[in-house]
Amino acid sequence: MWEESKVVFVTLNMPGSNNDGLRWTAPFTNEPARVQEVTERTAADIRWLREAFAVAEATGAQAVLIGLQADGWDPAAIVPGGDGLGGYTAFVRVLADLSVQFGKPVLLINGRLARLRDGSAARGFRTAPPA
Repeated sequence: MWEESKVVFVTLNMPGSNNDGLRWTAPFTNEPARVQEVTERTAADIRWLREAFAVAEATGAQAVLIGLQADGWDPAAIVPGGDGLGGYTAFVRVLADLSVQFGKPVLLINGRLARLRDGSAARGFRTAPPA
């Protein structure tokens, strides 16, 4: 978390696939470990989100910017056979409440390129050659 130009920036560890709500596949098949990881990580994300809004309030920030990987609003996730979105519900509820209470702009930036499996998402990007 950092603050610049009266904006609090915070990043969270919120992955895709319904907040890691899908069963892991071999060789990672320990379901109790997956559930524990999701529960603990989501609780930590919510604590960190609350802290970001508390810092914004305390410092008189004019906005909060939140960055995360997951797309908790992906319509493709709710079609039959999709990953679902229920794993994001607790986070989204807290985010909504904090945003309303803050009463100033809140920007959520998320990224999800996983569905572009043909590599087309990377076209047009250039990387520097190795030094």
